Amino acid sequence: MLTAVQVVNNGREVVSLLSLRVIVLNENNEIISESNEWAATPFAADDDWRGPLMPGSNRRFTASYGRAIPFSSVDDLRAEVEVTDI
Repeated sequence: MLTAVQVVNNGREVVSLLSLRVIVLNENNEIISESNEWAATPFAADDDWRGPLMPGSNRRFTASYGRAIPFSSVDDLRAEVEVTDI
């Protein structure tokens, strides 16, 4: 399962570090999956280090989970994102 994430830098400064916690909840508000994602990093390297987020930039990426998530319907799931470091 993939969760699409979009981050926008509406400021005037470069964001060189932005960490996010992405959780997926079921219809009972139970956490069924979570991951830590780097939305911005000091430099770009590999898949998870996406590089700095420049002023006016719009970044889209997917958060993926290494295991299968049991669910009856995608309609019963929702994702939430928490900023954990900036």
